[in-house]
Amino acid sequence: MGINIVTNKPGFYSRREFLESYAKKSNRDLSHINYYVTFGFYKLAVILQQIYYRWKIGEIDDSRFKELNQNVANLIHMAQQTKENRVL
Repeated sequence: MGINIVTNKPGFYSRREFLESYAKKSNRDLSHINYYVTFGFYKLAVILQQIYYRWKIGEIDDSRFKELNQNVANLIHMAQQTKENRVL
């Protein structure tokens, strides 16, 4: 189980294409976009970690959450990759 990335599916802009289109249409400077993407991955990882912890201690009884720890690890990895490599 992992995090699905819709931009990898046929018919969707790649991240680069999306960012280039957004920058062109909005006339915004995206030179620091990696910071925001990295921060977003970390924020989502924290939310999922909180849900996983609540499942782990038995506060939530839903088997869908039993593998959220892997999703958290994936998000942390994606955050680290984004921090080290430019998105655009």
